[in-house]
Amino acid sequence: PWERQHIVDADRDRLAAELRRIAAGARPLTPQERRIRALWGPGVSSARLRRAADDIRFQLGQSNRFKAGLIRSGAWQHAIARALAQQGLPPQLAALPLVESSYNPRAFSKDGAAGIWQFMPGTAQRFLRMSSAVDQRLDPFSATVAAAQLLAYNHRI
Repeated sequence: PWERQHIVDADRDRLAAELRRIAAGARPLTPQERRIRALWGPGVSSARLRRAADDIRFQLGQSNRFKAGLIRSGAWQHAIARALAQQGLPPQLAALPLVESSYNPRAFSKDGAAGIWQFMPGTAQRFLRMSSAVDQRLDPFSATVAAAQLLAYNHRI
């Protein structure tokens, strides 16, 4: 564990240093720095690159959670793809529940978000039934339709 953390810390420090060199306008850039710069696209500011250097985060020990989420996702992938398509949304949004909850329909956050889409109660009440007997945030199919509606609404405004 300590050895892995040491490797991650060294990688984070190296990446932060590369971002700072790019932000400072260092020339010539190394091949790795050119790749990093290209990922940011044209027009990224030096200030944004410096902020990114300070905001680098890594999480160790997530591979099992990630794998379990990918396995669980199979149960709902077709329904998610259909709901997104019906709202004219890009299919890549189907990956959001992997990030939000690892596709765990019983996931709860410390702030009260629940289900695979991690709906907060206030937002959920606009799209889903919530009562002492029923919480549709925990139904992946109902929550998926609601999430697609919410994402489409947010895209329009």
